[in-house]
Amino acid sequence: MLVDDLICFPTGAALQQCMADMKAISGLEGCVGAIDGSFIGMKGCGGHWQHKFWCYKDFYSLTLLAIVDAEYKFFVR
Repeated sequence: MLVDDLICFPTGAALQQCMADMKAISGLEGCVGAIDGSFIGMKGCGGHWQHKFWCYKDFYSLTLLAIVDAEYKFFVR
């Protein structure tokens, strides 16, 4: 799967360190990272799949969804 090739969640000691760092800045126990998303606007979109790119804010867009650790680093390989 694509997710297995791109997203790299910490394990072992790195996981424990991520949880400690997130607890220090957020106060949340057992939290490894933060997730957020954004719409990336497109000038236009045509063809058969255009309805898939129309967002509720009334424009064509792609959705960016990201997970970061306490140092704002992405969980990627």
